[in-house]
Amino acid sequence: MIRGGHLPNDEIAQEKVLKVEIILKKYLYILEHAVFPSQELIPIKRQVNFTSFIIELAAVDIEEVLSNPIKEQILIEAMTDMLTNRIRVLPEGSVSDSDKKTHVFISVCRTLFDLDDG
Repeated sequence: MIRGGHLPNDEIAQEKVLKVEIILKKYLYILEHAVFPSQELIPIKRQVNFTSFIIELAAVDIEEVLSNPIKEQILIEAMTDMLTNRIRVLPEGSVSDSDKKTHVFISVCRTLFDLDDG
């Protein structure tokens, strides 16, 4: 992340490095102990998809430890709440309030920060 210009050089505290180590150990443990049924038609594709998903989760965890995007999170929450209150789904009751808020949240993340791109 430093080489990519996302974080400044020599400004990551040692305790954050230790937190990243704990995160990596957690996700490596999951990857090492994942069990896939051998009867599947395409077990390799499922393993690759699972591994990619776990790596993406680890990246999000690490990014939150290293950069702690508080402003972005608050902006996402505020925009989600504002839009959820303004959007009406027809026919009434066809989508639960929880589902509507989830869909609005995903749309806000995609629109503001392109968070759906891997």
